[in-house]
Amino acid sequence: MSPRAKKPKPLPPTFLIDTREQTPFPIWDMLDWEGYEIGKDRVKRGTIKTGDYSIVGLEDQIAVERKSFDDFFGSITFGRDRLLAEIERAEKLRFFGFVIEAPLERITKGHPRHHRFPGSTAVRTILSWQVRYPWVHWFYCRDRDQAGLITVRLLERYAMITPQPTPIESAVSGGGDNAPGE
Repeated sequence: MSPRAKKPKPLPPTFLIDTREQTPFPIWDMLDWEGYEIGKDRVKRGTIKTGDYSIVGLEDQIAVERKSFDDFFGSITFGRDRLLAEIERAEKLRFFGFVIEAPLERITKGHPRHHRFPGSTAVRTILSWQVRYPWVHWFYCRDRDQAGLITVRLLERYAMITPQPTPIESAVSGGGDNAPGE
């Protein structure tokens, strides 16, 4: 290839949504990939050990966990042990992010159903976890639409900088629990 020749455009990744994700983002409506439209054929449902969203073939490297405002407060209060176990599992990944469908200002005000756990305590908890678990990235989003876009963009950017296994490599390695079509 001559120095001036353009590299061929990479194909878009196949996004993976965990089967336990109850209200998945409509990823196929959110972006195009270097001029390719992302269709529903580039989005699969499967089991992800950690997180709600990943990329087929890269599930052991990147995951994103979505939290609605209600789920976020439930997770840091009553579901704290489960959330911390997920954070510990995420240490094995190269990238793990929480995408919260609420801005930090809203979290600071607290949740009406969790009045014994003020918003200021929630913020201090997250700040403490950011120091204690530096491999976890926290994204506070304006709303669900922005959270979906941030999730897709994080996965997209990771896929652009990370070589992905070819279908032959995936088949040779067994494809894992998250092989396409499962």
